[in-house]
Amino acid sequence: MKLRHITRIPRSIAIAIVIAIAAFAVVAVAMQEPSPDQFLGQGNLTESLPNFINRFGLDSPVAVAIDRSVTPNHVYVADWNNNRVLGYQNASGFINGKDADLIFGEHNPGAINDYLSGFTNSTLFHPSGIAVDSNGNLFVADSGANRVLEYNQPYNTDTVADEVFGTCGDFTGEGVGCTGVSAATLSGPTAIAIDPGNNLWIVDAGNNRVVKYANPIAGGSNITASVVLGQLANFTSSECNLGAAAPTADSLCFAGFDAGLRFDTSGNLFVSDSANNRALEFLAPAQAGTSPGVPGSAGDTTADEVFGQNGSFVTTNYQATHGEGATTLRSPGGIVLDDSGNLYIADEGNQRVLEFLSTALNPPGAASLVLGRCGAFDAIGCPSPSSIQGGLAEALNFELLPIGPSSLAGGLAFDESGNLYIADTANNRVLALVSPLTSSVSGFSGRVLGQASFVHNGVDLIDGEGYSTPWGVAPDLSANPNRLYIVDSQNSRVLGYANVTTLDPLTPADVVVGQPDFFSYYANLFDSTNSNSPTASTLAFPTAAVVDSSGNLFVADTGNSRVLVFSNPFSLGEADGFVASLVIGQNGSFTTGQDGDFTAAGCAATPSATTLCVPNGLALDPSGNL
Repeated sequence: MKLRHITRIPRSIAIAIVIAIAAFAVVAVAMQEPSPDQFLGQGNLTESLPNFINRFGLDSPVAVAIDRSVTPNHVYVADWNNNRVLGYQNASGFINGKDADLIFGEHNPGAINDYLSGFTNSTLFHPSGIAVDSNGNLFVADSGANRVLEYNQPYNTDTVADEVFGTCGDFTGEGVGCTGVSAATLSGPTAIAIDPGNNLWIVDAGNNRVVKYANPIAGGSNITASVVLGQLANFTSSECNLGAAAPTADSLCFAGFDAGLRFDTSGNLFVSDSANNRALEFLAPAQAGTSPGVPGSAGDTTADEVFGQNGSFVTTNYQATHGEGATTLRSPGGIVLDDSGNLYIADEGNQRVLEFLSTALNPPGAASLVLGRCGAFDAIGCPSPSSIQGGLAEALNFELLPIGPSSLAGGLAFDESGNLYIADTANNRVLALVSPLTSSVSGFSGRVLGQASFVHNGVDLIDGEGYSTPWGVAPDLSANPNRLYIVDSQNSRVLGYANVTTLDPLTPADVVVGQPDFFSYYANLFDSTNSNSPTASTLAFPTAAVVDSSGNLFVADTGNSRVLVFSNPFSLGEADGFVASLVIGQNGSFTTGQDGDFTAAGCAATPSATTLCVPNGLALDPSGNL
């Protein structure tokens, strides 16, 4: 499972709109001027990813950890697709969409691919697990680089790693003699945990095992594992389920990045064995020796309890034959215990989080609470949400998204106030749900990182600074200083700037047309329904704009096969909520268009003088004719 220079999967093509401001405040695109004076949409001219990656947004967060060595607690988030970890200083005081205080793996805004120049103690490549020890030291599973990094108390020092595990102590790659499967190497490490003795445990997913590094800091750069689970105490084997068709209490098998690892206060270890659709408990693992034993005998390297398979260590498909319920698991990910000893498992394949009371752990019983499925363990009785926004406010339902279900683990953590943090990966956010938790509440209660509120889920927190496939630029010369409009096509909106002379990369837009706010991006979603029917306020993948001498804005609403005219948006003194005064191309109707079909096939079969089909270019002649 070793990753080598995996290219970031683009959600859309992002372009930095480069603007040169001439003496008379006339705006030109950068291709017309080789040395631009200014640019928008990115933190620098070398980046080109969607929605301006800054300290606010997230792209597929997979893990969250709480530093409880200080009060208020610190929060760390593994921002997987942005190749970085973000730190938030105050767990109790942050507001929705809070910007991060610390960034690991990124030297400036948007520079998320530093690893392409080579691995160092300052780079990250798809971090997928994080943990903090009792002294506030941070550990990060840098999965793409096949290593785990340790940072000494980052809030008191810096964001440069101090120790490395899995590469024989070499920050730049695999050290001398550090090849193959051994006690010194790692392959795609994912989840990590710290036991009560501050020893480091790692899910070495590519090798289908869990390994322990004793006293990783106090021991003085102890970079060789001393214990292995899942491979019968053999550090040189790595096969899923020991090469057998069925699992046992001594085997492990991990699927992708779905993994979870956590200790309770007594030193018992819980592991999400994702490819086997189960979670295992090891009672005080390896405290009586490093050899296998039998289930129920504490202190060895054999699992003692199993969740998700009706008590069987040799099955993987209990849900497939008995249906989803309070005792089943499907590709479990994050795992955590609260201060009362209750166990929580991110049941990723079922898009839910389950709680098992402390009294239902030995032996495992049924879950008592479910989050993300409207209180139903089988989800059959869950009504469809009235809108995408409504679904985001109620459920961990990744299938609402165009990209489909997540294949990345949803990390879990608790802060000292009992708030549960969930890395809601495909929704590009981390939820902080307030205690007490209950299945009966229809909507989430708490706060969110990575988004402005619970009803948003855009990649890298869509706001007024970044773009996703900007398709057109329209200067407004009716005002002095000139104004500027950018057609942000993939976000189905047009952004407006009131003064071109004050622009810089961090300048947020002053107005947004086509969306109810700066954080929304779904096409034809102004009325917060799933109809996809256009209105006088919505846009669907616009591609061009032009402004007349009176400041009126014309927009080619390409996905709706029409042109909308907005009467001088800046004259209204508002930032959003604009309603078109005229529609061209749909026989004067604002509510017809493609009705969710944004392809040319939805155009009128017979063109006429009142119809348009996917318009993508606009111009006004000197007389103001369009």
